[in-house]
Amino acid sequence: MDGPRAPLAKQDIQGYLRDLKSYVADELQKHLQPITDSMVDLATRTREVEDKMEEMVEVNNSPDNDLELKDQIHFLEEANENLCNRMRRNNIRPT
Repeated sequence: MDGPRAPLAKQDIQGYLRDLKSYVADELQKHLQPITDSMVDLATRTREVEDKMEEMVEVNNSPDNDLELKDQIHFLEEANENLCNRMRRNNIRPT
């Protein structure tokens, strides 16, 4: 059977506390690092998505885009009218 233990010296207790503190800090760092890395990755990807969305909004709200589409519509309407007229003229036969 073990006999009574001598009380620990203040220095011994401080040494144990330093070791415990170091161990806890190492464990926290080991477990928090993957979480921190994931958060940084997520923040980077979120910023990329936000940048792409800004580009899309700018292009969508661009007056040049609207004018270009109107020009295309006008061209296609004229081409359609021209083709309809040609088709109609070809269907008229002299008697």
